[in-house]
Amino acid sequence: MNFTHAIRAPSITENFNPSSTFFDFAVDPCDAQNIGQGPDPSTRAQNCAAAGIPAGFQSTSELASFLQGVAGNPHLQNEKSNAFSVGTIIAPRFIPNLTLSADYLNIRLNNAISQFSGSQVVAACYDSPGFPNNQFCNNVQRDPTTHQLSFIESSYFNAALYQYRGVVGALDYRTATPFLGADSHFGLNASYQYLIKLTQAADLNSAPTHLSGSIGYPKHSAVVTFNYDNGPFAGFVSVNYTGKVRVDPDTDYNFYQYPTRGAVAFLNTGLSVDVGPEKRFNFRVAVDNLLNTKPPFPSPAGGGSISYFPGLLGRYYRFAAGVHF
Repeated sequence: MNFTHAIRAPSITENFNPSSTFFDFAVDPCDAQNIGQGPDPSTRAQNCAAAGIPAGFQSTSELASFLQGVAGNPHLQNEKSNAFSVGTIIAPRFIPNLTLSADYLNIRLNNAISQFSGSQVVAACYDSPGFPNNQFCNNVQRDPTTHQLSFIESSYFNAALYQYRGVVGALDYRTATPFLGADSHFGLNASYQYLIKLTQAADLNSAPTHLSGSIGYPKHSAVVTFNYDNGPFAGFVSVNYTGKVRVDPDTDYNFYQYPTRGAVAFLNTGLSVDVGPEKRFNFRVAVDNLLNTKPPFPSPAGGGSISYFPGLLGRYYRFAAGVHF
């Protein structure tokens, strides 16, 4: 059992990143299709109406790029966290060299320093009961006649709350296999996470945004690796599993044409061999996404390109060589 209290000051980049501008798109929460979504649809609708945006408003911010900016935030405060964990380790005598572990973690981060995209800034502005007097609305501008978004400055902000709860488990096993050679060994390593809760609140009065079970934050994820070594030779096979997710858990299930992304597993493998006098030379080859598995349909963008990168890239090879003196 462990309890930790930590404090982190903002970095130089987070405080003083120079301002720069660019053209990009953004999701407008006041658009007719979006106004009934989000963590608190009634607050969003009320704030959009208070801003003078008419019912049935059709935003162009997702169709035509417009001026946006990014800059540091010199007004950031220190973030503080409380973390509690409890776990157990099991090493059964009847299976030598096997170790099992499981941990429950509960982390609450206050004033979390978070980088908000343009879409997140404008959503945080209109989803807050403190509209328009919150730290986000000063970074959003609209055309006074058309009500279209004309400028958003994304930055780093102190989110009021960032909370994580989850269970992680691990398995480690290694054993000699002398029937395959005097220096032969087999190993098995596995790790698993069950993400119980992951939420973020832009300010203390806002309804939290639910991230658990969304793209990039699956409720179930695991990595299993089989290892084998025999003298100068070593190899591995690894399976990386990502569970089924929702595009946005805070929207109605039928809001998107394809509201979910299916579970997927990517298979990776690699070999290495030591050769030459005193085994000074080492050659390695690795194949990622060996089966050329595709990402779940339809292929995601944004953060999903990170989660499903092996599927987007396809099968690819890596070669390396080294020498020891």
